[in-house]
Amino acid sequence: MRKLNGDILRGLYRRRPDLDVVRVQDVGLSATPDPDVLAWAAVGVKDRNRLLIGGEEYES
Repeated sequence: MRKLNGDILRGLYRRRPDLDVVRVQDVGLSATPDPDVLAWAAVGVKDRNRLLIGGEEYES
């Protein structure tokens, strides 16, 4: 999983200042393979009503 674009996060906070965000880089999972991040997130999504947002970089 790539880091969530800062502009997107700032826009979300402007619309929802009370938004509870957990980023992979905040919990030490930046270098973790995507399947492991998804497995980690699945627990939080179900129990905490969370949404997983992934950011990918593409080369043209």
